[in-house]
Amino acid sequence: MAENPLVSVLTGPDAPTPLYLRRFEIEVDYLPAFDVEERREVLDDAVGELQDGLRLGFFAWSFFEKRTSTSLSIDWSKPGRFVLRGKAEGIHHNVLVAVLRLIVTLNHTMLAAYEDTKAMLGDDADALPPRSVFSDTIAAVRVSVLQGADDRISARRDFTDFLTDAEIQVPNSDLLEDVMALCEEDHLVVSGQDFPPADFDEAENVFLRICDSGCFRGLDLIDKPGYDGDAEIFSRPDRDTGAELIVDGYTPQYYGLVELLNSLSSGRVGTLSLSSED
Repeated sequence: MAENPLVSVLTGPDAPTPLYLRRFEIEVDYLPAFDVEERREVLDDAVGELQDGLRLGFFAWSFFEKRTSTSLSIDWSKPGRFVLRGKAEGIHHNVLVAVLRLIVTLNHTMLAAYEDTKAMLGDDADALPPRSVFSDTIAAVRVSVLQGADDRISARRDFTDFLTDAEIQVPNSDLLEDVMALCEEDHLVVSGQDFPPADFDEAENVFLRICDSGCFRGLDLIDKPGYDGDAEIFSRPDRDTGAELIVDGYTPQYYGLVELLNSLSSGRVGTLSLSSED
């Protein structure tokens, strides 16, 4: 497989990418021999989970107050194809990277996970269906529609990774010199006044499911273990601020945490502090 499996199949868009999107569409064609029904339920569920995250404020930034109007849908009406559609008052262009990563990850079985399943089944391993490989599953991916929320244009030239621009704020921290780096700290502490909110459980659950869909990990790592299934997020008392948020075992890009913390702080992620703890 190519270093980035999207390279050989992704086309579009024909125009520069807007800074904020009002509407987008991504078309995905499967190879004729692939049974599309194998993936339908998994993708439907993952798109619904990502929509939950968008409505909580992921990728919202300047349009944070309008986040609840955002919607994602997936149309399976044409044989061998689906169209993923997004609508919003405004949603940051980084959402396209997350959506494309989700599409690749959920149409590919990680090699290590497949081998582990075979080993667990032992003598019954012959009953296991063949491993799904993205390059043997998807014929084409097209970014076919990008409608901007206004006239502003991003600096995006491809969809390899998230971009940090003037819209993206980060917590105060010496760990975030590169928010695109993979998090290698076992134990992170987030603090701030009136943070975290008492009802952060919903955002935590949505975030971890989005991580499991591969949204915050580069596609060059698609066959490497560590997609964050074991991460834990919880609060503990703090004598100065009242409470701190603890993040254990998170391994994707720091950028994913930035999106989570912006959601949890109601768009005030720049007022938070992030540190590591032994």
